[in-house]
Amino acid sequence: MPSWETYLSLSYSSRYCIVGWVRSIIDRRSISVYCTFVGDGLVTWQSKKQSVVARSSAEAEFRAVTYDICEVLWIKQLLEELKAASPLPMKVFCDNKAVIAIAHDPVLHDRTKHVEVDKHFIKEKLENGLIIIPYMPMVEQVADILTKGLPKKQFDDLEDLYYPHPLVQDILWASLHKVLEPILGHWPGNKLREKALCTVMQHVHYEDENTRYICIGPVNKVLNMLCCWIEDPNSEAFKLHIPRIFDYLWIAEDGMKMQVLEDCPRDLKFWYRHISKGGWPFSTADNGWPTSDCTAEGLKVVLLLCKLPLETVGEPLDMEQLFDAVNVVLSLQNADGGFATYELTRSYRWFEVTLINANAILLVSPEVAP
Repeated sequence: MPSWETYLSLSYSSRYCIVGWVRSIIDRRSISVYCTFVGDGLVTWQSKKQSVVARSSAEAEFRAVTYDICEVLWIKQLLEELKAASPLPMKVFCDNKAVIAIAHDPVLHDRTKHVEVDKHFIKEKLENGLIIIPYMPMVEQVADILTKGLPKKQFDDLEDLYYPHPLVQDILWASLHKVLEPILGHWPGNKLREKALCTVMQHVHYEDENTRYICIGPVNKVLNMLCCWIEDPNSEAFKLHIPRIFDYLWIAEDGMKMQVLEDCPRDLKFWYRHISKGGWPFSTADNGWPTSDCTAEGLKVVLLLCKLPLETVGEPLDMEQLFDAVNVVLSLQNADGGFATYELTRSYRWFEVTLINANAILLVSPEVAP
């Protein structure tokens, strides 16, 4: 377990704030962008158009910083409730020197009267020691990646900041790129790559077909759809992906069908799938990936509804469906007694322990502290 001091260091909040002044070509409103880090972890981010047109970049930045401070104060309150707050002031990095100067200036000039409320709000938090606003050059501004396309070097530098790489990982990736990539780019290595990609696409299509092209979740949905597009932009698989995008936006007209009634076809072990009949998935039944907690909660709700009158809740589920739900939950119990989310432990115990220890080292390592 990390020590209390480790939690304090990891709970230090940093905020990167930037504004795309008059970035919208339609109404010339500015775009407020921020990224919030707690320790080395990115926890919140946003890119949002401001409600009014700003007459200067400083005015737009003032509005963005005010909103950012409100967000940071909310995170600070959340950390205090979790008993993991840091006594250090929170940093709100800003690339506009005019905003920083005005925020520290006790004199209110005529040119800043239109942002008087924002100015006093920021100044109050500075005087209370809740925040500090250090200057950060544009090229080092993390939030800049959300405003526009960046040059490759600046993008790579920011990517390393979003996701810090240990030295071992950098050496491994560089070796793969410099040594293995040329081998796989020419014969006979390219034949091996083609076979590997073909196998990957077989698994992608299998998952797509058995989730009715909803996929296991929104990120996985986008990745699978992109793979199908790269394989063939005019393929039937890609065309079937398009209409299911709306499943993440709206509930179907006839409501949501949750419980999965059939297992996936073919050899489940070959396709690295678990039984699904009787389970409740993350979303609708078409998703087809039942999870232990969703199934347990769904089963509990069904049993509670059975106590209500039929005219209120409708016909109860068949007893066989209840048995199938219990069977799915019990089948997701690992050999050590713990319950898996949606698939059992398949790797060796030493490999699982290695992953757990690696995550623990990353959590408590002083290198991840600011």
